[in-house]
Amino acid sequence: LQLGPATVLGSSIGGFSAARLAIRRPEVVRALVLVDHGGFGEYSLGVRLFCRVMGTPALLRMIYPAFARTYMRASSTHDREVLRAAQQLRGLPERAEVVAGLWRSFPGPDHNLEAWAPTITAPTLIVWGSRDPVIPIAAGRRAAELIPGARFVSMDTGHVPYSSDPAGFLSHVLPFLATVPTG
Repeated sequence: LQLGPATVLGSSIGGFSAARLAIRRPEVVRALVLVDHGGFGEYSLGVRLFCRVMGTPALLRMIYPAFARTYMRASSTHDREVLRAAQQLRGLPERAEVVAGLWRSFPGPDHNLEAWAPTITAPTLIVWGSRDPVIPIAAGRRAAELIPGARFVSMDTGHVPYSSDPAGFLSHVLPFLATVPTG
């Protein structure tokens, strides 16, 4: 892609992708906002086994609707709409194959960015839902320790703070973005 300097916001696997972009193509990332993301640490045996189960499309289609209820911790109207869309995965085998592929990739060696985190030069804000049952808050704090100058904030939400508390999310993100130089 022929990207110019841009602010990149990524949540969950999108946060991993945004961080990887900032590592591989620092000239295109003006600022980085990471939300409840993975990619900064080793996974325990239990997590690796869970990823293997979720990486099997047939099992994912059975488990994901209940799992989505757990990680969403739906507390807003928008959360409930997102949850309904996630629960439709059961009837969408093509989408389940893609999501299962993502789960299979999580415990892979290319998914740990710890060694490269110190090379991230873009101003970085990490926002975390303190009640995230999928990726513990310690993972967000660890990423903030590894990325030079990163700011860390937690919110009283589950895995999707921007959906659960949009105003609270923006109260952190907009002031951060106002500090990022443009041009």
